[in-house]
Amino acid sequence: MKFIKTVSILILFTNSITNAQTDALVAWEVIDENINQDFLGPYLDWLDINDKLEENNTIQGTDHLIVSAEVVKGELVLVGLAAMDINEIPNPIDVKEANEFDSSLVKMLLERKYAWDDIDMVSVAGSLKGIKLPQAIINVFQERNFKEVRDIFWWTYRQFDLSSDLRWHVRQKSTNSGFFVANGNEEAGYPNSLSRSVNIGISSEILKQYIIIPWEPIYSFGEHKPIEGAWGVGVSFDSPQFGANVSYQDIELDLPKSIISDSSNVIYPHWTQSLYYSSTFRIPGKRKLVSLINEPGVAEKFVRSPGSLRVKVGLTYQKLIYGSFQTDGFIVYDESSFVEGVNIFGRMEYITDRVGKTHKWKIAGQINVGLVGQTGVSTTVSYNMYDWLVFKLSGAYKAPMTFQDADGNDYTWKPGFNIIPGLSISL
Repeated sequence: MKFIKTVSILILFTNSITNAQTDALVAWEVIDENINQDFLGPYLDWLDINDKLEENNTIQGTDHLIVSAEVVKGELVLVGLAAMDINEIPNPIDVKEANEFDSSLVKMLLERKYAWDDIDMVSVAGSLKGIKLPQAIINVFQERNFKEVRDIFWWTYRQFDLSSDLRWHVRQKSTNSGFFVANGNEEAGYPNSLSRSVNIGISSEILKQYIIIPWEPIYSFGEHKPIEGAWGVGVSFDSPQFGANVSYQDIELDLPKSIISDSSNVIYPHWTQSLYYSSTFRIPGKRKLVSLINEPGVAEKFVRSPGSLRVKVGLTYQKLIYGSFQTDGFIVYDESSFVEGVNIFGRMEYITDRVGKTHKWKIAGQINVGLVGQTGVSTTVSYNMYDWLVFKLSGAYKAPMTFQDADGNDYTWKPGFNIIPGLSISL
């Protein structure tokens, strides 16, 4: 059966190569049942209406689609389509008929914003010696770009990613979950040492569940008064287009007072919520002609490497509590209003295309604009010195906020700014 499947796929995509103008082909199987049904159901109805059903009677509505496409100037053109039955035998679908049937559905297939799986062209070709098929092309599709960027900034595609600024991820290749540690609340605008809390929990491709504990920042440079840490819990999710975070902290949950930087003026985040939309874009590289030493002619090299840019835009709400520790416990003086707690935030995450296991440059920038307060900016730049060693430089600034103390006087809290250099080991 495996031999029959291999030969069938080989014949299908050998025809695709013949029809294509170049050898830049990629192929994948649609494993999203809804997408398969959304295409094949109406397609079979269309064949019936046009008296073509009998000549295509091997195609069933429960089949899986197999798609091959030619990459032309970074865009896809459909060159092969088949419906794979329960016996894993692909039955060809005429590409011209597919476009005539519904070009919008064909476009939807090419966008690949659904569950899909690569067909390993190398292993298929290796089954029959003497026949060469092209390998899959990396970093052409938005979905692949999204996953690359998300893996870098959401968790990691390595087994160990340990940074001196307390951003740790440990995961096994055989599972889609891992252990993580992260300092501060990035989306709310309090990354790294601008916060005296650390998140510890379990992360997966989409979900993070964690506890929040008070923490003394390990090191940083700058003039700042971090937001205080408190015990709590949180959950985050991140998908191709939407993400959200909810966390809760309570400073009266047996907090060791030794961690508080100023027990007379305590400001901590009681509730934090965020919701954002995201999209990923392909950033083309820029080449220039250069002279070759000891060789005639000229060559090209990148002066700007191609990469992937992910943009997030959303809202963050954070309820801040201001108070102090007295002999009889924590006393609340003031708290931020709803308007003071709302932020509009935008975040950019950029990586250069991967060479081997390495993205040479990784850059992130974020701005939080408060309706009344909590305006801030932050940025991170990473450079891979070696495959396993990364140099990082992070910085953040948060604008002052004013609260009222027990006597009704103004207290101005100045979170300030920090600069944190660091090294990360990725294995």
